[in-house]
Amino acid sequence: MGYPGLREEVRRVYERDATERSYSCLRPRLLGIYRAEIVERDGDLMTVQVRYAWRDEVSDDDPPFVGCQGTGERAFVVDVSGEVARVVGMSGEQRLPPRG
Repeated sequence: MGYPGLREEVRRVYERDATERSYSCLRPRLLGIYRAEIVERDGDLMTVQVRYAWRDEVSDDDPPFVGCQGTGERAFVVDVSGEVARVVGMSGEQRLPPRG
């Protein structure tokens, strides 16, 4: 994806925070990235539009998990100011951070 470690960072943030299918699929795993395109750049921040394949780790044939796999597209905001690119934002459905 052009920056050292960026693919792994996108995977880490997606798998930690994302949900799919109107919050029915709560633990999606990134199976692969089809396309990644820089759509905006502002100083040390850039927005990368990523098209990907996913499958939920708890997916089975029982409702509501039927269909917990597919493709998706999200925007990732990436800070490239340091030695390693770091995702600082992601579009789309996400699990809420722990309260505390």
